[in-house]
Amino acid sequence: MELSEVKEMVANGKNEHDKAILETLEKTGFSKEEAIEIMAIYLHELLSTHLFSEETIRLIVSSGDKKGAVDKLDSILEDRNIDGINLLAKVADRYHINHLYNKRRKEIEDKYKETESWGAVYSGCVYKDELDANEAFIDLLEETYKTKITGAEQLKELTGIKTLNRYYTAQGERITYEEAKELDEKGGKPLMEESEEEAEKELGETLLQARLSKYSKALDTITRTGGKYADLQTEEPKSYGLPDQWDLPGTPAKDKQSSIRWAIKMNLLDHTNGLLSHPSLREIAKELEAPYSVVMEAHNLG
Repeated sequence: MELSEVKEMVANGKNEHDKAILETLEKTGFSKEEAIEIMAIYLHELLSTHLFSEETIRLIVSSGDKKGAVDKLDSILEDRNIDGINLLAKVADRYHINHLYNKRRKEIEDKYKETESWGAVYSGCVYKDELDANEAFIDLLEETYKTKITGAEQLKELTGIKTLNRYYTAQGERITYEEAKELDEKGGKPLMEESEEEAEKELGETLLQARLSKYSKALDTITRTGGKYADLQTEEPKSYGLPDQWDLPGTPAKDKQSSIRWAIKMNLLDHTNGLLSHPSLREIAKELEAPYSVVMEAHNLG
């Protein structure tokens, strides 16, 4: 059964249980169409991992018998020791990650069509602390100019961004744009200067964040889909345009091994893959085929 078929069934379904879940997703900020897609992905995942049969999926989605469908769903999940709510939450989380990239990509494309200025796009749509925005910005640039960006100097030439602003208090203390704006609103007099050095520094960080975003998502996919520690080790940062080590503000991972440990922590330790019983660290290490010390190091990360 294809995902599109499950999606159509969810959209047209009569099941009150599913309708309640869709309403809950909508209340958390997803549109009705997004909620339908998340529910469809959730059910399709249960089908593709052989937890549900097509017959069961059809019963759950299309049955007007609320109690019968819910009892069937709960019974199957309980037999397999699966927490359906947690699993649905994980599907929504993964959808949110892709959704955020797509949202930022559209904002960037629309801004460029409106202004035809990469500088306007950069200042208005690319957020320093958000990997997806940086990734979408670099992706669009590379697709537009049909090139692979290798450094800040090339990025500066493509975008035409030669300088960026630095802000200071009247006493000469460096502050952020947000702090300068707040100071101005309070009647202060923030100082501003244009800086080529600032432009090159920030553009370089943008490129690194874009590359790190793709690398991190690859590690996330491996850990979320049953991959092993050896699979994580085969993913090389340099294949994504990253150096051996990096230092980005707000990014705890600084190299390959710390990135792997953070992926293990975020996807296998902080979440439990929908299992009702929390597996021990040794069980996780065994399933991942990783040294116990590696899982322990991931567990101890802040």
